[in-house]
Amino acid sequence: MKITADHVRKTVAPIFKKYGVKRARLFGSVASGSAGPASDVDILVSFRRPIDGWTYAGMARELEEVLLRPVDLVTENALSDHIRPRIESDLTPLYEER
Repeated sequence: MKITADHVRKTVAPIFKKYGVKRARLFGSVASGSAGPASDVDILVSFRRPIDGWTYAGMARELEEVLLRPVDLVTENALSDHIRPRIESDLTPLYEER
């Protein structure tokens, strides 16, 4: 099954709300529309408050379970200045806390 940004957006919102995500954006092949059957899902997130590694890993696991594919979950704070310019043009809004 080909995965789309719209499918990801509709599927992950409850998980983001559960884990206190402030904002999430998609990047990579799913964001650009070039994802294949084996593509992972690249998501850039920021949280309302700091979370621990176990919570972060639990959220990543839940995302993989509902999307049925690997998820590369990156926090805004962990994104290097070297990578940021390469993904900025791909960033697609997924979730914004209300």
